[in-house]
Amino acid sequence: MINNHVLAMLIGHVCLTEQPNQHPINREVSYRRVASCELRKSSCELSKSSFELQKSSCELRKSSCELQKSSCELQKSSCELQKSSCELGKSSCELGKSSCELGKSSCELGKSSCELGKSSCELQKSSCELQKSSCELGKSSCELQKSSCELQKSSCESRVASYESRVASYKSRVAS
Repeated sequence: MINNHVLAMLIGHVCLTEQPNQHPINREVSYRRVASCELRKSSCELSKSSFELQKSSCELRKSSCELQKSSCELQKSSCELQKSSCELGKSSCELGKSSCELGKSSCELGKSSCELGKSSCELQKSSCELQKSSCELGKSSCELQKSSCELQKSSCESRVASYESRVASYKSRVAS
């Protein structure tokens, strides 16, 4: 039969070793210790649920990042189309210059507008690249969080198993 010293090690308190003629542990104290372990077990279960929610949140954030990346790729494609359109516009303007001098002023203004559009597209591309880098960092952060959650979950499961073992031990002592 387990003695007081070993029981004390199980519940994290310091107790004196039971003397040969000493009375058994008071039943009420044992009941309270069992209840305490049950409460700590419930707390661990809640922590596990919290970790699962954190994992789900990370997955959602990863999905959001993937959507952002897709959006950036679409923006880049749109910018490339705009640049091509501007190049065609410039060629058309050059032809217009040959056909009429009056159209020169209009074409020059159009060319300036196209150059500004090209600059805007380059800035958009740079912004998209930065967004992609940010998403990759976010994904890495999520992976780290997931690993941390798994470690915490394992630790919690280990503690729950320990508490269940203690509860079984206390119940055994109470029954005896």
